[in-house]
Amino acid sequence: MTRIFLHIGLIKTATTFLQSHIFNNLNDVNYVDRNANLNSKNIISEKGIYLISNEGISGNPFNSKQEMNYYQQFTCAIERIKEIYSNPKIICCFREPSSFIQSTYKQYLHEGGTLSFNQYFKLEGDCMVKPSDFLFSRFLNFLQESFKPEQVFAYNFGDFLSDKESLIKRLLEFIGTENSVDQLNLTATKKSNPSVPYHLEGTLIKANKISKKFSKMTGRPLRIRLFGKVLNGRVIVQYILPKIIKGKSKRDISKIQEYYANDWDLCLEMMKSKP
Repeated sequence: MTRIFLHIGLIKTATTFLQSHIFNNLNDVNYVDRNANLNSKNIISEKGIYLISNEGISGNPFNSKQEMNYYQQFTCAIERIKEIYSNPKIICCFREPSSFIQSTYKQYLHEGGTLSFNQYFKLEGDCMVKPSDFLFSRFLNFLQESFKPEQVFAYNFGDFLSDKESLIKRLLEFIGTENSVDQLNLTATKKSNPSVPYHLEGTLIKANKISKKFSKMTGRPLRIRLFGKVLNGRVIVQYILPKIIKGKSKRDISKIQEYYANDWDLCLEMMKSKP
């Protein structure tokens, strides 16, 4: 019998850790990474457990190429999954909205963004992403309406951070693998994509603007080769400057957290009823 699991994100919920240290080390699971074509059934070639992991499936709140908002991207992806696969099981992680918004903003900057945080998000007025995009109870409701309860493993990113071993154990039980947490490396601590510190966000925005202007003028990216390594503005601000220029200030997201508190409490209750 063939069993298909799709790990669909959300983005910025330790998806890279799961892909690098958990999913690809399950010896009785056919792991399909993010480079696979979701629209192709050919990735399922024989009986067994198949685990497809691509956090981009669930959408991207700051993808300017998308005409749909974040919730619409999510629902469209779920409908597409149901069209392609028969009786799939879904793995999806949700993150407290204020923390999620801040983390996605950092990622937006890493990918060349040039807007300030207030231009990216605010509770009132024009901005790139809207407050309604992060009412995650709507996402969870849609999952519940689209699949049977036993088909969905929806969990809180906070649980992953506070008790990684327990969460991974539950996840392995959901997948039905014979692997145990003792066989896996849960101690990896090196971040593959560390967030640019708050005090260097403005520096990265300036670097991104310069890089875009240079690319527009020359038709090629702005980068230099130093000691055999290729460096650009993002790499310098993300990896090098934080070691030189220290800062302890943080963005105050308390009002954003308060705005989403009731909806997030509802999400936590909904996720508690899941496997």
